[in-house]
Amino acid sequence: MKQAIRYRLYTEDLNRDKIMERVNADFHGYTVFDATGSWMGKTEKSIVIEIVSDSESMTDTMRADLALTVRALAGDIARMNWQQTVMVTREVIESEFVYVF
Repeated sequence: MKQAIRYRLYTEDLNRDKIMERVNADFHGYTVFDATGSWMGKTEKSIVIEIVSDSESMTDTMRADLALTVRALAGDIARMNWQQTVMVTREVIESEFVYVF
């Protein structure tokens, strides 16, 4: 297993096509989960965008650039959805790819 960084962005499920275009501009691979969220007592359909990056091969500068890219993405999504905030979480995890031959 390798050490990786997992970012998750939580937002209302609006403008999904535009959001996916924006995510595709910066990331070659990611996962989108359908979810139900609640904000200020209002329940809404939501999506969670998960981005996992291999941190073992990254320099400190690369990690900082990744964090800035994710933060810019969150800001763009907030503007697209007319939201005050988009929640971003960051976790250090272990991951591996399992190949079938």
